[in-house]
Amino acid sequence: MKLAHAYARLIQEASDNEAGAKFADKLLSYMKSRGHLSLLPSVINILRRMPVKDEAVVIVKDDKDLTRYKAEIKAFLAGAGHDGKPRIALDPRIVGGYSARVKGKLLDKSFRSALVHLYQKTVRS
Repeated sequence: MKLAHAYARLIQEASDNEAGAKFADKLLSYMKSRGHLSLLPSVINILRRMPVKDEAVVIVKDDKDLTRYKAEIKAFLAGAGHDGKPRIALDPRIVGGYSARVKGKLLDKSFRSALVHLYQKTVRS
Protein backbone atom coordinates (compact mmCIF):
# COMPACT_ATOMS: atom_id res chain seq x y z
CA MET A 1 0.00 0.00 0.00
CA LYS A 2 3.00 2.32 0.44
CA LEU A 3 3.48 2.44 -3.32
CA ALA A 4 -0.12 3.55 -3.84
CA HIS A 5 0.43 6.35 -1.28
CA ALA A 6 3.58 7.43 -3.11
CA TYR A 7 1.71 7.65 -6.41
CA ALA A 8 -1.09 9.61 -4.73
CA ARG A 9 1.41 12.10 -3.28
CA LEU A 10 3.02 12.54 -6.70
CA ILE A 11 -0.33 13.23 -8.31
CA GLN A 12 -1.31 15.69 -5.61
CA GLU A 13 2.00 17.56 -5.87
CA ALA A 14 1.65 17.70 -9.65
CA SER A 15 -1.88 19.08 -9.36
CA ASP A 16 -0.63 21.71 -6.89
CA ASN A 17 2.06 22.71 -9.42
CA GLU A 18 -0.41 22.56 -12.31
CA ALA A 19 1.77 20.10 -14.25
CA GLY A 20 -1.24 19.08 -16.31
CA ALA A 21 -2.12 16.28 -18.68
CA LYS A 22 1.46 15.64 -19.82
CA PHE A 23 2.35 14.55 -16.30
CA ALA A 24 -0.68 12.27 -16.10
CA ASP A 25 0.26 10.61 -19.40
CA LYS A 26 3.86 10.11 -18.28
CA LEU A 27 2.78 8.72 -14.91
CA LEU A 28 0.31 6.29 -16.48
CA SER A 29 2.89 5.04 -18.96
CA TYR A 30 5.42 4.63 -16.12
CA MET A 31 2.90 2.70 -14.02
CA LYS A 32 2.09 0.51 -17.02
CA SER A 33 5.78 -0.23 -17.67
CA ARG A 34 6.24 -1.26 -14.04
CA GLY A 35 3.05 -3.32 -13.92
CA HIS A 36 1.46 -1.01 -11.36
CA LEU A 37 -1.82 -0.21 -13.13
CA SER A 38 -3.65 -2.47 -10.69
CA LEU A 39 -2.87 0.15 -8.02
CA LEU A 40 -5.02 2.82 -9.69
CA PRO A 41 -8.21 2.09 -7.68
CA SER A 42 -6.21 2.34 -4.44
CA VAL A 43 -4.53 5.54 -5.60
CA ILE A 44 -7.91 7.07 -6.44
CA ASN A 45 -9.31 6.14 -3.01
CA ILE A 46 -6.27 7.67 -1.32
CA LEU A 47 -6.64 10.87 -3.37
CA ARG A 48 -10.30 11.13 -2.35
CA ARG A 49 -9.24 11.09 1.27
CA MET A 50 -6.28 13.48 0.95
CA PRO A 51 -6.87 17.16 1.66
CA VAL A 52 -6.07 19.69 -1.04
CA LYS A 53 -4.02 22.59 0.37
CA ASP A 54 -6.07 24.10 3.22
CA GLU A 55 -9.13 21.99 2.54
CA ALA A 56 -10.74 20.09 5.39
CA VAL A 57 -11.64 16.44 4.81
CA VAL A 58 -14.05 14.48 6.98
CA ILE A 59 -14.26 10.72 6.52
CA VAL A 60 -17.33 8.90 7.80
CA LYS A 61 -18.83 5.46 7.27
CA ASP A 62 -22.19 6.80 6.12
CA ASP A 63 -24.53 9.78 6.39
CA LYS A 64 -25.85 8.61 9.77
CA ASP A 65 -22.39 9.02 11.32
CA LEU A 66 -22.08 12.45 9.71
CA THR A 67 -25.23 13.68 11.42
CA ARG A 68 -24.41 11.87 14.68
CA TYR A 69 -20.96 13.52 15.04
CA LYS A 70 -21.73 16.84 13.34
CA ALA A 71 -21.20 18.95 16.47
CA GLU A 72 -17.86 17.28 17.33
CA ILE A 73 -16.59 17.65 13.78
CA LYS A 74 -17.63 21.31 13.65
CA ALA A 75 -15.89 22.02 16.97
CA PHE A 76 -12.64 20.35 15.80
CA LEU A 77 -12.62 22.24 12.51
CA ALA A 78 -13.30 25.55 14.26
CA GLY A 79 -10.52 24.83 16.76
CA ALA A 80 -8.14 24.14 13.89
CA GLY A 81 -9.01 27.50 12.32
CA HIS A 82 -11.10 26.21 9.43
CA ASP A 83 -14.32 28.09 8.86
CA GLY A 84 -15.37 26.71 5.46
CA LYS A 85 -17.34 23.65 4.54
CA PRO A 86 -15.34 20.39 4.71
CA ARG A 87 -15.20 17.83 1.93
CA ILE A 88 -17.02 14.66 3.02
CA ALA A 89 -15.69 11.23 2.02
CA LEU A 90 -17.60 8.02 2.73
CA ASP A 91 -15.48 5.01 3.67
CA PRO A 92 -17.17 1.89 5.08
CA ARG A 93 -13.78 0.54 6.22
CA ILE A 94 -13.70 2.86 9.23
CA VAL A 95 -16.60 0.82 10.69
CA GLY A 96 -18.10 3.85 12.44
CA GLY A 97 -17.20 7.20 13.93
CA TYR A 98 -15.28 9.77 11.93
CA SER A 99 -11.85 11.03 10.96
CA ALA A 100 -11.19 14.71 10.26
CA ARG A 101 -8.07 16.27 8.75
CA VAL A 102 -7.34 19.97 8.28
CA LYS A 103 -4.11 22.00 8.06
CA GLY A 104 -1.94 19.06 9.04
CA LYS A 105 -4.04 18.18 12.07
CA LEU A 106 -5.82 14.85 12.34
CA LEU A 107 -8.59 13.80 14.69
CA ASP A 108 -9.28 10.09 14.30
CA LYS A 109 -12.35 9.00 16.22
CA SER A 110 -13.08 6.05 13.94
CA PHE A 111 -14.08 2.72 15.41
CA ARG A 112 -11.48 1.01 13.23
CA SER A 113 -8.69 3.05 14.77
CA ALA A 114 -9.97 2.30 18.26
CA LEU A 115 -10.18 -1.43 17.51
CA VAL A 116 -6.65 -1.51 16.08
CA HIS A 117 -5.34 0.34 19.14
CA LEU A 118 -7.13 -2.08 21.47
CA TYR A 119 -5.73 -5.07 19.56
CA GLN A 120 -2.16 -3.70 19.69
CA LYS A 121 -2.48 -2.95 23.39
CA THR A 122 -3.78 -6.48 24.06
CA VAL A 123 -1.03 -8.14 22.03
CA ARG A 124 1.71 -6.17 23.82
CA SER A 125 0.45 -7.24 27.27
